[in-house]
Amino acid sequence: MGAAAGRRRGHGSWLYAAYALASLVTVVVLGLVLAASARQDARAAALSQGRAQAAVIQQMALAPALRDLDLDHLPGHRLDPASVQQLRQATLLAVANSSVIGLRVRDADGIVLFSDNGQATSPVEIGSTAFRDAVAGRSYAAIVPADAEGGAVVRVVGPLIVTSAGRASGVFELDLPYGQFEAVLRDRVHRTVVRLGVALGGMYLVLAAIAWSTTNSLRRHARQREHEARHDQLTGLPNRGVMREEVQRLLRSAATGRGGGAVALVDLDRFKEVNDTLGHHVGDGLLQVVAQRLSGALRTDDTVARLGGDEFGIVLPGVTTAEDAAAVCHQVLQALVDDVVVEGVPLRVEASLGVALCPDHGDSVEELLRHADESMYVSKRESGGVVVWEPGEHLGVAEDVVSLRRELANALERDELVLHYQTQVDLRTGRVVGVEALCRWQHPTRGLLAPPAFLHVLETSQLVEPFTEWVVRRALADRARWVALGHDDLVVAVNVSPRNLVRAGLAAVVADALAATGTPPAGLMIEITEDAVGAETEAAHATLEGLTALGVPLSIDDFGAGRTSVAQLRSLQFAQVKVDRSFTAGLTSADPLPDRAVVASVIAMAHGLGLDVVAEGVEDDATRAWLADAGCDVGQGWHFSRPAAWSPDLVARTDRTAHAGAAR
Repeated sequence: MGAAAGRRRGHGSWLYAAYALASLVTVVVLGLVLAASARQDARAAALSQGRAQAAVIQQMALAPALRDLDLDHLPGHRLDPASVQQLRQATLLAVANSSVIGLRVRDADGIVLFSDNGQATSPVEIGSTAFRDAVAGRSYAAIVPADAEGGAVVRVVGPLIVTSAGRASGVFELDLPYGQFEAVLRDRVHRTVVRLGVALGGMYLVLAAIAWSTTNSLRRHARQREHEARHDQLTGLPNRGVMREEVQRLLRSAATGRGGGAVALVDLDRFKEVNDTLGHHVGDGLLQVVAQRLSGALRTDDTVARLGGDEFGIVLPGVTTAEDAAAVCHQVLQALVDDVVVEGVPLRVEASLGVALCPDHGDSVEELLRHADESMYVSKRESGGVVVWEPGEHLGVAEDVVSLRRELANALERDELVLHYQTQVDLRTGRVVGVEALCRWQHPTRGLLAPPAFLHVLETSQLVEPFTEWVVRRALADRARWVALGHDDLVVAVNVSPRNLVRAGLAAVVADALAATGTPPAGLMIEITEDAVGAETEAAHATLEGLTALGVPLSIDDFGAGRTSVAQLRSLQFAQVKVDRSFTAGLTSADPLPDRAVVASVIAMAHGLGLDVVAEGVEDDATRAWLADAGCDVGQGWHFSRPAAWSPDLVARTDRTAHAGAAR
């Protein structure tokens, strides 16, 4: 990571230098262009002012002095002494006032008629373009570079007197000192350069500031992207990629003889129940608190990462024995003991930890993580705690879970699932009034499997919804077959998962199945565990209200073992409560009074609310008799029938002992 950071810093410095150099070159080039433009403007201004001064001299001195002379026909092409004297007198004032340093007068052929310095410049030396322009009535101005005899001059060549035909009767050449313009030019250029310097310096500073700000912004974004790529957004912990890097670091350390460490995987128990019953926002809050507690329970050299969902990873450098690893992991579990309160809801956190030692339990990242994962699944099967991987004992546990999930998906497609039914008997009449649908899996190689063999995998997968839909439709189809035999009032009960309650669509599935089989809503009973009711969310409430709106009765399963309130019983309009079998089993025990008190209280409360009471786990006639005497409405258990596949006479049986009890 240090080398990579150095490369990023070097790249950022190079980028900043490139920005600075580019901005400097831009400023210099722009400065040169603007300075050249300013100089060009100043030279143009000098020529313009030279033309203006020449026009004044021509109009005020030269033209009045020579107006009456025919310059093209002068004898000897020379001015007479009187004209020369007049011209000198006329121009002396102009020369003195205008700082004229040279004046010549030529005829239309270019012959010098007068020169204030006695020089007789030929037409070729004048320049053919300037002379032709002057003869044509246009003035010409240029800056003549300095020579050995003096400084640069502004030379203006113009028409002396313009005739009616638009041509000049003569041409004058006027040399003005460039110095008088140069001072103005120098001052103007100086001011321009100063202004440009300030402006360009400010521009350079602005460009440098932009480059610095852009570079820093790119660095921040790069660091942010790197952090996001290597960390979990919800908890802020390192992610799976960082976890793998740290495990690889352990392997390198072990290979060089500096010692290895331990790799642990942590999985929260029953986390999906939190998500399904309380909502994902509560689950997210729980994960954030767990992340904080895990980080606080470990050393600074240890690494805690979130691998996804409710699974975390821990890397413990220097922890090389199973005893030390187990001790550290038990400290981690201890940090999770206290309840977590999320949005006012107290949640108990339990976790399963699996540990693999480096390099004892693997010489690659994949092998260490796989063994830790297998140990974690063993821990889950043993109801939590810490399990350190042991060669030969945990092989294939994780693969079994993955394989089972895949086989369950195939079971739905291949119609390998079957329903068995256990009857529910009216304790007063002995008549079968309902059946509970219980799913079984006819596995192609393992035979008929009961729910405990696959339900835990089903509940943690995305198969719950299609599984529940299949059970509802098959149960109603079987009920329709019994109805065809004359059992019109039979009620079939179907259990639904808490996940079904928080996902939209259950009420629609039930409505469609009722319509497809011609079943009245009262012919289906939806059973919900008491824990799901006690942890009711808005989504679950909406689902239950949707079922109630259809007219489908609701039953609370395992009542007495959870935390349902009387207010919830009233608000959700339940039709039935099922007494948990843990209480029914104690009704005829050596000390039956506590359980009898609980069951009697449940019956009284339920009847007071207008609810029917079903007792589960009725295994003998003594239990049936006590429940009947206590006023319980319906009994269910092996005393009446074991779960069995659909048959015409399953619901036609009558419990004779119930008749006898009713007669008494």
